Order: sequence, then structure tokens, then C-alpha cells
Amino acid sequence: MEITRHGPRCFHLKSSDLTVLTDPIEDGQTADAPAADVIVWSVEYDEALEATGKAAKRLIRGPGEYEISGVSIHGVRTYRDAERGAARGRNTAYTLSMDNVQVCYLGRIGHTPTSDHASALGDVDVLLVPVGDEGLDIAAVAETVGVLEPRLIVPIGAPTENEVAAVAKETGAAMQPPVGRLSLSRSSLPAEPQIAALSTGGED
Repeated sequence: MEITRHGPRCFHLKSSDLTVLTDPIEDGQTADAPAADVIVWSVEYDEALEATGKAAKRLIRGPGEYEISGVSIHGVRTYRDAERGAARGRNTAYTLSMDNVQVCYLGRIGHTPTSDHASALGDVDVLLVPVGDEGLDIAAVAETVGVLEPRLIVPIGAPTENEVAAVAKETGAAMQPPVGRLSLSRSSLPAEPQIAALSTGGED
């Protein structure tokens, strides 16, 4: 499978069977991203389908279990703050099983996942985790990594280089060189946790 980045939280996930786009709107602006079979939203946008300008076979807006073209997508209710959504509202985290790689997209989560969340999300190979502004602080990112135990950590949102370096230090994960595209298979996943910083646009 392949992962490319097209915005702070907009990622294009491509497997042999399906293409998925995550959160193609950021603060009302539509990301410049390719079309996809499925669009998943971590938060609700009333104008979602119209604003993307993309035709999608399926639009997923919240928790549930979905099976599309052989790809399993599991949405789990989380929140954008540590007060069960009282301050900033709800969020949906997703686990997607693509080409035998388990990708977890945490969207705009604003708290460390609980053990119940971890159980619901299941095994995680690749974790797309929000870092910094409108995301998790470094300690919460490290705790999230400890709870979900991914093999590859991809910072999302708009983290600074210093914040990404701090995540590496706090988690003990090795830094991969920045790339524009991740090409992954079950056998290519690192044995020990690593951090992969993806640039926007999909160019290596």
C-alpha cells in the first residue's frame, strides 16, 4: 500500500483494492488531493461532499464497521478534548486494514486513547497521530504510542521539526529521512518503532 500527504490531515491511502482519502477539508479549505473511492471524516462537515469537489463511492462520517471492496474500516468514537467533547466536540478515529497493513488515523483527537479505545481500534502497524497545535502535546503523543504500540509513527497536523524531534526522543523511536510517499507492505514494516515524516504533495 501507499500513503501520500495532501494537507495537515489529508492523506491518500492506496491499496491494491481501494483508495481512501482522510479529511480533505481543513479550516474550510479543500486540500489539493486526488479522487478516492472512499472519504473518511474525523469530524462532521455539513458541506463535506460538495466542498471536496471529488466524487467518492462512499462517504464515512462516524463510528461503525465498514467493509468496502475487501478493505475493513473501523470507526471509533473519541473526542477533540479531554472533557469528552464538552469543549471542542467529538472525533472519530479509524483503523483501516489495507494490503495486510493496519493503519490507524486519529484525526483531531484531543486526548490519549483509553484501553477501551485501544481494544476497539485493534492492532496498529502505522499510526497517523496529531502532534502540536490542535493535536496532542508531546507527553500525550508518547502515551498514545505506548497504548497503541505502532511500528511506524506518522505525525499529522502541523508539527514543527522540534516537535517531531521531541516525539522521537520521548518515544525512543528512530527517525526515518523525510519522504513524500510511503510504500509499505507487511514485510517492510520496521521491527522497532520508527517515525516517518511525510511532506505534502507526494513528491520524494
